[in-house]
Amino acid sequence: MSTNDVLAASVGESVATVFCDHRGRIVEHAHLCRTADDESFAFVSDAPGLLAWLERYHFSERIEWEDLTSATIQLELV
Repeated sequence: MSTNDVLAASVGESVATVFCDHRGRIVEHAHLCRTADDESFAFVSDAPGLLAWLERYHFSERIEWEDLTSATIQLELV
């Protein structure tokens, strides 16, 4: 589902990745920030769309999704 090995990222690290469908078409481009061993933040342009798409492929893993868009802001310093 993701083009990058996001589990290999250490806590505090950020990785860029692309979520692709079964045909290899791009669903969403994301930056994932690993904040703990069992928690990551994903910065995406369409959080509700990505969450709905991910939920379709979520079977038995213990995963919780939460859209924090309305409770947070994103600031980029260059």
